[in-house]
Amino acid sequence: MKEQGVVCSSEDKMDLEHKAAEFSVGIKLLDCDHREQFETIAGIQELIAGDFDRKRVAVLLRKLAAFTLSHFAMEEGMMIATNYPGLIRHSLQHQRMSVHLSELASSIGSGALPVSPNSLKLLPQWHLAHVRNEDLAYGEWLKYSSMIDPQLLRKTGQSEEKIHQA
Repeated sequence: MKEQGVVCSSEDKMDLEHKAAEFSVGIKLLDCDHREQFETIAGIQELIAGDFDRKRVAVLLRKLAAFTLSHFAMEEGMMIATNYPGLIRHSLQHQRMSVHLSELASSIGSGALPVSPNSLKLLPQWHLAHVRNEDLAYGEWLKYSSMIDPQLLRKTGQSEEKIHQA
């Protein structure tokens, strides 16, 4: 996902490694997607911290929005397959973020919104809060529920070993 040429500092990379490990939901596929989202957001932040091209920031935001839509669809598919009781609330949050990302990319691309750390400060905060509060809750629910019904793991494409290794 991360555009070539966008390199985070070693400090940013260590912070990403720490956050990705700290916010593991225990489902390898979701954790990999979350890491990619963290990296793309860090790349956008690094771009706007220095000299940047508005169009390049907008391209990265559109890529992030498209990837995030795909991720949300996969995550919600897992939730449907496993009868997750928090699906409706989780899905509504996904819808709000999808609209926000699309509008942000469009506004920055058109010049209607200035590109600055302030214009994008909610992006990493929302992502961290969502993974920490919502996605971790799904991971914990799935782990607990799979102890009762191991078939739930198969519905997510995970083996019992994989879900606990992620």
